[in-house]
Formats: sequence, C-alpha cells, structure tokens
Amino acid sequence: QEEEEENIMQSHLFKEEDIILNCSDGVQLAAKRWSSFTSSDKNTTSTASNVVTKKRKILCLHGWLDNGASFHIVGPEIIKQLGGSSDGDMNDIDIVAIDLPGHGFSSHKSPDGPPQLLSEYVLYTAEALHSLNW
Repeated sequence: QEEEEENIMQSHLFKEEDIILNCSDGVQLAAKRWSSFTSSDKNTTSTASNVVTKKRKILCLHGWLDNGASFHIVGPEIIKQLGGSSDGDMNDIDIVAIDLPGHGFSSHKSPDGPPQLLSEYVLYTAEALHSLNW
C-alpha cells in the first residue's frame, strides 16, 4: 500500500502537510492539507507556457466519532482524478480535512463549559474557511 501511495505522489505532484487553524474563541482545529503542484490564492492563473490553472478548494468534514484522518487516501486520490481537465488545462487543487473540536488532534472545549452542540460545528466550519482565506 505504501508503494501505491508513493506512485500516486510521483505521478501527480502534490504536497501534504499538517496545519493548525485558529478560531476566534481560542479553539485550535488540526487539519491535514493536500495541495497540487501550484499553490496560488487566485482562482485562475497563467503560466509562461500559457497553461491555465483553475483553483479548486475542497473542505472535507468527518462524521460523528471520526476525524480528518479518514481522508488520508481520498485526498490524494481526488488530486489524481481532478488534476487534469478535458480541455488539457491543469487544475490546482487545495484539499483540507479538518478535525472538529474534540476529535483527532484538535483542541477540546472546556469540560466545565456548556455541552458541545452539533450545531456548533457550523461555526467551526465557518471559522476554518475564514482561517484558510477561502
């Protein structure tokens, strides 16, 4: 399996990194990021060879009692599948899989505070998007 993942990485250039996203209430969201061969913040760019790059941003959210590591195979596979387009242009893909508060490597809410509500995840999803400048 490691050999297969290495082949994906070699044939479709991307980088993988662990990141921390800071929220306004002090909670830190851990996340895994996979970015394809370029990492501009523009939606379209032109290179010296006149190849147009289209920016795709994908935020992955895990389910209950899970974490962002669930996407460790899917993230690179998405880049492999979407890396090129039918018109020959290359797609710049930025995928982030977050750990919601209390899951994975994200910080936990205070145990003496109010109970964590499922609806709070909407806030933390918005906080993640803001922190990513998406």
